[in-house]
Amino acid sequence: MSTNNTIFAGSSKPKPSPKAPSPPRVARKSYKPILYKIKLRTALDTSSAPHLDPSAPIWKDLHALVEQDVLNDAHALTLQVKDLIHSAEPDLVLEPRREPKVLARFQVKASYGGLDNHGNPSFSEFKAVSDCVAFRIPTGVPWMISNIQRLVAAITKLEGKYYIKPDRNGGQVELVDGLVLRTSMSRDLCCFIYAYLPGIGHIIEFQVNHPFASFTFSRDSYLRDHPEDEDKLADLWEEDFYTTVRDILVKSLQPTEKEKDLVKAKFLKLYKGKQADPDLIDILEGEGFLAQLA
Repeated sequence: MSTNNTIFAGSSKPKPSPKAPSPPRVARKSYKPILYKIKLRTALDTSSAPHLDPSAPIWKDLHALVEQDVLNDAHALTLQVKDLIHSAEPDLVLEPRREPKVLARFQVKASYGGLDNHGNPSFSEFKAVSDCVAFRIPTGVPWMISNIQRLVAAITKLEGKYYIKPDRNGGQVELVDGLVLRTSMSRDLCCFIYAYLPGIGHIIEFQVNHPFASFTFSRDSYLRDHPEDEDKLADLWEEDFYTTVRDILVKSLQPTEKEKDLVKAKFLKLYKGKQADPDLIDILEGEGFLAQLA
């Protein structure tokens, strides 16, 4: 009996010790943001162009490196961009984009292949990567040129490069080293300025906008991403509303009674059955329209 017990005991295998839990796997960081910034900086450092050239081949070359990690990397530098600009121009108001640009939006712009969404020639390859970091600079029409000048002076002081998008309606702003060389009356409520700062590594978009333009563009972007809300939110491009208000405001004069009546009629038609927009009312009130809209 004892022999059997001995044999049984000797043939049994010891129980294995419980395994320690494996440490959590750390997500592998993408190398694309680093390659993207190296490729862009190399192209700009070796270019003889004094400013950003939206027709340069580098913009299309960058497309293959763009992924959400690249866009997130750019957005993470927003505060650094703001600090840099303020180190050169402390009083310039900068309103940053709140969220990173989404990859799907890049892919849409990149798919145009040198055309715009209407099939016309465009710098769409540049546009696809030109707003990875984005700011708005709110301004009234009388101060638009001075705000543009201050921004360009800051970019120049920081040894950056810039590109000022031409006013599609014929207004002209030409600056060299921050000095206005030639201007005509602004014919829009916005000016797009694109900048490259060596310490950042991405193209930065600055929209020098009247608040009415910013509201319109924000609504346009929202409805593009949320078409299910088209029935309840007003689209300010309809009824020629944006164009009408823009053409009145760029004159830098108080609107006439006839102009107020025109805006009122378009506003009431545009907002019939739509959700009210108190922020827009405040903007229009500040420009002398509210009494006619009340």
